[in-house]
Amino acid sequence: MPAHPPDSDCVPCHVAMDQTKFGAIPEMIVKPRSTDDWVVGKEKLISERLSITMDENALELDAAVESVRLYCEGVNNSDPQLIARSMHFPHYRIQYDGSVLVWNTETEYLYSFSERTGGAGWAYSIVDSIEGDLISKSKCHVVGRFSRYRKDDSLIAEVICLYVVVFKDDRWGMNAGSVFTPA
Repeated sequence: MPAHPPDSDCVPCHVAMDQTKFGAIPEMIVKPRSTDDWVVGKEKLISERLSITMDENALELDAAVESVRLYCEGVNNSDPQLIARSMHFPHYRIQYDGSVLVWNTETEYLYSFSERTGGAGWAYSIVDSIEGDLISKSKCHVVGRFSRYRKDDSLIAEVICLYVVVFKDDRWGMNAGSVFTPA
């Protein structure tokens, strides 16, 4: 399991979202915890900037954004089950240089992630912010900003990605992504 900053600096996603009035996440690390409680409820707070009331659309958007948080937990813990729950396969990623990567399974994705980040000494990522827009009943665009760190807590890179999150097979999951920054 990757090294993490001291627990006092870490806030699980579900706690940060419940305590943050407008859904902005200033800084947190996605820590290992039970994944049985990734349930979207009407008590969830979302960003007022999305101009969506707490109706069915808001719940859909919250579920889509939650899949990106689950993905972060999956890569931090190298957990193929969490990756499988957060993504749809095949999964497509357009890199900063325009190249396109395609993965057919969660195991294939985790291996590739390790290869792409291992050279820089990646140990864990912190979620800086996640914002989403509901495009339709089955598609959301979610922008995630992440900071990648080494075991000694030194910063490797700040990464911005746009994820296309879709509802299929009775769940929301990331189907594609586009990386805005080299990392």
